[in-house]
Amino acid sequence: MTSQETEKIVQNENSSEEFATMLDESINNLNTSLKKGDVVVGKISGINESHIIISLGVKQDAYAEVGDYMENGKLNYQIGDDIKGFIVQMSDEQINIAKGLNRSHGNKVLIKEAFQKKIPVKGKVLGPTKGGYSVDIFGVRAFCPFSHIDILANENAARYVNNVFDFEIIEFQKSSIILSRRNILAKIAEEKKELFFARVQLGDIIKGIVTRITKFGAFLDLGGYEGLLHVSELSWEHVRRADDVLKIGDELEVKIIRLEPEKVSVSLKALKEHPIAEAMKRLKIGDTVKCRVMRHEDFGSFVEIEKGVEALIPISLMSNKRINKPSEVLALDQEVEAKVVKLDEVNLKISLSLKEEAVNLWDTEATDLRQGEIIT
Repeated sequence: MTSQETEKIVQNENSSEEFATMLDESINNLNTSLKKGDVVVGKISGINESHIIISLGVKQDAYAEVGDYMENGKLNYQIGDDIKGFIVQMSDEQINIAKGLNRSHGNKVLIKEAFQKKIPVKGKVLGPTKGGYSVDIFGVRAFCPFSHIDILANENAARYVNNVFDFEIIEFQKSSIILSRRNILAKIAEEKKELFFARVQLGDIIKGIVTRITKFGAFLDLGGYEGLLHVSELSWEHVRRADDVLKIGDELEVKIIRLEPEKVSVSLKALKEHPIAEAMKRLKIGDTVKCRVMRHEDFGSFVEIEKGVEALIPISLMSNKRINKPSEVLALDQEVEAKVVKLDEVNLKISLSLKEEAVNLWDTEATDLRQGEIIT
């Protein structure tokens, strides 16, 4: 090996050592820039039964408790996802982050710090009091007004008692601490709304879970935003009430038929072919079909060929004789046979005729008649 080659290797080794030193200094500087109470966003590098392991781009990993980030008993995070939290403990060995402060993270001193930095705190609702709820945070009694316990008004006060929620401290005085859960829920809802509208388009087929049922339809959680499934969009068949076919908790696959910032509408029936269009594939002009009389109109009678498939028998095609109203020929719920005379695929309409099924006397008796003969 030449002296020049030896010198080059030494230079490379020195460069590597210098780079490593600079990297360590950079990480240490980044470490010292973080402090307790800071809001941080990191990438999840691992998940076990009890902890989420998070990379913050510093020398040591951060840890968060799995239970702190669970919603309705489910962790909606996976490896590679970004996660946001507050630094609640920090040492040379370990960084702990959480969605908010709780009793194990501090004492009354931290209540003021949480107020100043707008860090959520965990509180247990002790019970209703005048104008709101009494809430325990770190062993200190605080107050949450009725209007700040939830986004939607709920008259059932008992549903909140003895439950632990995240609260934002909106007022901190020596004599009183005022909390808001609504503010936190509103922020979460806004974040979910932005994510929802960023990932969906009009016409998309998505899954939703029924969260509440009303007289005019059902509301579905579409994964971050609520959508309306109107009773008229449940089925091509007539549905009187949504709760006749749905219950809370049902998971449905639906199509987005309206997408606006303040209103999202979805449809179940849009995922299925219209029954009339499907029936038209099997029918042809001249076919004889059995049908049941559903209702009368001045211009004719509507009959059901099969479930969900209606057709019209115009009054002009009911008889060879002149009639004034359909009920002179047909009765409700009567079963008859009729011929298909028109298939309107554009407007999805089927027309039938009874007239062609009526006996034409001129076809059967005209051969027995003589010119000039008087008949009745």
